[in-house]
Amino acid sequence: MESKPSKENEMQVIVFPYPIQGHINPMLQFSKQFTSRGLKVILVTTTSYSSKFQSISITIETISDGSNEASSARNVDALVERFNVVGPNTLAQLIEKKIGLIIWS
Repeated sequence: MESKPSKENEMQVIVFPYPIQGHINPMLQFSKQFTSRGLKVILVTTTSYSSKFQSISITIETISDGSNEASSARNVDALVERFNVVGPNTLAQLIEKKIGLIIWS
């Protein structure tokens, strides 16, 4: 008989699709497969995309994509450039907060 992990030893999966069109929905479906097998999933998205998610069975966490620090230009190149500057640090902070790891950059 298999035993379920205790809450303190519960395995967590952090899923982070690149925040542009076409990447999020496949990773959301992938994440749902993990939750159906009893894993806790945290789907990380950027503040620009967070409003796209309504009541689902996966924990949603947001990180900054730089849109609050830059102009509101909406072309893909500007979004990617801003995200590449801001995203890695905010993702590292989220991981540190959620699983207690210290990530050195």
